[in-house]
Order: sequence, then structure tokens, then C-alpha cells
Amino acid sequence: MAKRSNEEGARMIDSLIEDVVTRWDSELTMLERIYYFDKEILALFGDPSAALPRELALNRFQFDHAYAMTKILAPFRIFTKFVQQKEAVTLAYLPKLVDDLVSSMAPGSFAAVLEDCAENVLAHMETFQLRLIESIRSRFGWMFDGRSLPLAARMFLPGKNLFVFQNFEVTADTLKIVRDNILADYVDLLSPDLSQEEKDIEKNFAGIVFDKCRLELLKSDESANPLVWWPEHPNFTALFEVAKMYLQIPASSGENERSFSSASFTLDPRRTRLDLDNFRKEHRIRRKLCASGNPAEKLQVSNDIIKEFSRIVVGKKEEQ
Repeated sequence: MAKRSNEEGARMIDSLIEDVVTRWDSELTMLERIYYFDKEILALFGDPSAALPRELALNRFQFDHAYAMTKILAPFRIFTKFVQQKEAVTLAYLPKLVDDLVSSMAPGSFAAVLEDCAENVLAHMETFQLRLIESIRSRFGWMFDGRSLPLAARMFLPGKNLFVFQNFEVTADTLKIVRDNILADYVDLLSPDLSQEEKDIEKNFAGIVFDKCRLELLKSDESANPLVWWPEHPNFTALFEVAKMYLQIPASSGENERSFSSASFTLDPRRTRLDLDNFRKEHRIRRKLCASGNPAEKLQVSNDIIKEFSRIVVGKKEEQ
């Protein structure tokens, strides 16, 4: 109660409810709360009136182990938060994020923050870090070969050294394959009524424009928003469609999967006669309400739901 009564404590407890976008994220939050309330938990087990079994109490090593896990898994939270964005360019930035994630897991990178932990905690964590690095390389290694959609999307970003990574190698031959795949996709977007000869001419022209575009992108500020950069460069209009196609591909299907999961709350076995259009409207409202972390916005959405419901009811009564 002492920590719950102050502003920081209230924020830490409230985040347990709000900041759990994924299942693993909720487990990380739980570990953070365990360490944050370590003294209170130990005091609770020491209170005879609580009658809690002593064998369930965590020792200092276990508390420090939980703390170390929160530090090591924190970069994954940042990673997953970014890739789940729906209204931002994400796929093109994925290779750099994966590379940074591997760098952040390097043994010794958490030595300073874990130096005061119990004996052997750091050694255990560095073994865990090596396994995480191996897992990341195995899971995301495909992202750095010639068939990579993230590398293709990265071709349309402004900035230098976009294909230089600390932990992965992207060769000139790989980039040539990526370029060829982009031009093949460009041809696929052309009218099917064009002859093969016309398509070949368009492909050669697109290749010239693409190479000029890459030179211009290399001169541009890497912090520039690609969604702003492209409309400001009308000389490359021929590539707009293929650029938009790559830049709009989401890095994660997490948001769509959550939408499908939450659909079962809107359309369940007791509401099988719900009109499709009404289902879509209600589901969009539900998703908006659940996604909002702002209490004022949630209240506004709730009021909008009530108004919409009232409008539907009044409309049905008038029809009757």
C-alpha cells in the first residue's frame, strides 16, 4: 500500500493492466512488478498473520534473477512495440532492428546493471543471452538474403549505409538479386494488355529510374520520413506504385490476429443473426475502445457507442 499510494507506485501497478499488448509482454510486466515489490513481498511472507508457506517465498537470488530477466527482455519489448504499428513504415526498418537486437544481447552488455546482483546471476544471464542470439539468427537469418522483402522495402528508404549491419552480411550480389526482384514486381504491376516486348522496355526504363532514385536516396537525410520523401520527388513517379507497395507492407500480423481473436466477442454463438454491416461497425468500435489507452478517449468512444446504439434502436422503432 505504501508504494501504491505514491505517483510512481500507482503508475507501475496501473501498467500491469494497460501495458500487456502480447502474452509474453504480460509475463515481462509481471517480472517487473515482482522485483519492484520485492521488499513488500518479503515482509508479507514474514507476517505471521498472513500464514503464507515459507517454501513459496523467493530468496535474494530469485529476486535478482527476475530483475536480470527484465533488463535482458526489455529490448524485445521495444522491438515488438515498433513492429506492431499499423500506420507507420515498419518492414523496411526490420533488418536494422534485428541487427540492433542481436547487438544488445551480446555477453557483457548488461554487466554494469547486474554487477550488484547475487552470485552467478550474471553468468546465468549471459548463457541465456547466447541462446537468444542463436535463436534470433535462426529465426531472422532469411531477412538478409536476396529473397528478402524487408531488404527490398529498405531500398526505398532515404539515407546511407542502409545495408551495412554489425551482425549480418549483405553482399553486392544479394543487393543485385533484391533489385531484380523489385523490377520484376514493377512489371507485374503493369497492365496485362502490354506485350512482352513492351514490358521489357518498361522494365529497362524502370531500372534506369531506380538506379537514379537510389543515388538521390543516398544523398538524403536518413531521418527523413519516406512517406514524405517520395511525394516530394516527382522525378521518380514511375516507381511510386512499387514504392508504396513495399513501404505499406506491415512487419507483423499481430494487430490483424488480435482483431480476429476479438471478433469472437462481437460475433458469438448467441449472435449468429447479426447483420454483416452491423458486425463490422460494432467490431471497429470495440477495437478502437480496446486500443485506446487514454481514459478521456475511452470515455468519448463509449459515448459514441451509446449514441450509435440509440440511433439504431430509434431507427428500428420508426421502421416498426
